[in-house]
Amino acid sequence: MSSPVFESLRGKLALSSMYEDGVATGRANGGDQVFEVVSGNTREATPDVVINKFWTNEDNKDVVDAFMTNNLCIKAAQGDQDALKAYKHYAVQDYFYLLDWFKFRVLRLATVPHNDYNVTQELRDELTSVSQALGDFPEAWRTACLTPEDKGGVGLTENDFQVERTIGEIAYGQFLQNNAREEDWYNLHVILIGCYWAWSKLAVQLYNDTNTVKDTTFYNNWIKTNVYVPPGSTTAVMPDWANGLSTFLDQNADAYKSTMTEEEAQELFRTALRLEVGLFKSAYEDPVKRPVPASAPASGLPWIPAPGQERGGSQSRGAWKKLLGL
Repeated sequence: MSSPVFESLRGKLALSSMYEDGVATGRANGGDQVFEVVSGNTREATPDVVINKFWTNEDNKDVVDAFMTNNLCIKAAQGDQDALKAYKHYAVQDYFYLLDWFKFRVLRLATVPHNDYNVTQELRDELTSVSQALGDFPEAWRTACLTPEDKGGVGLTENDFQVERTIGEIAYGQFLQNNAREEDWYNLHVILIGCYWAWSKLAVQLYNDTNTVKDTTFYNNWIKTNVYVPPGSTTAVMPDWANGLSTFLDQNADAYKSTMTEEEAQELFRTALRLEVGLFKSAYEDPVKRPVPASAPASGLPWIPAPGQERGGSQSRGAWKKLLGL
């Protein structure tokens, strides 16, 4: 099997977010340090001060262990055929997750710290970033999924996407969007520990495990893309984008420190990891096919085709324009 041609989309999300959030004026502290990490100017390990407070907290051992030993990743890394089949189901749900993440970014826009008097440029920059994110991440992952395995992709078909979201994915999407409305800017980055940094933590463990099979779709599209292997080395370490998130959290911790914020952050960390585990587990569920849309609206209104859709040649794109007054 050839080498993968796609990067980790979760990793690119983190890198993009940390770069923009770390260097934008008035957005966050520690911009120079974050820029050095995510731009590749420094590959030294970060102290992980904030993340380790969550990761090594005895109260969180249950969720950390559940994540690091989840059946899908462990078995798929070992080449188990049932797990590799389940990973393809997971890849579809991860596409849905990326769509929900895009909505999360849109809603998170309202929490951007700014000067209320001089806000237009900051909002314009954020809107530009959000609009580009749809093509950069959800659409890019969909392309990777539809690319044949022998060309580095997941090897799915269009029909594989005609399924419902799993309950695990729905819960995760609601969690992201609800908190985007309620949490402060810092805690909205604490949420990212589970879906970015922890992914890399597990991928590094699996890459360096001698039991890992290194010619599978899971290895090429999940493990290998979520680690960094220094030139001349055979041992994986945490990639820059994971270190970038850690640096961002460390540099901005004091600005958001309060008992209330710390308690909320603890709950967000635990919930995010539990939802990640739930999404892994849902990969083993039989996909539920999406219902075929009705050919006419239930209201009984005249049927007008979508743009580019025909019905016996009697309706066309012009019907839509006329209806909309265009």
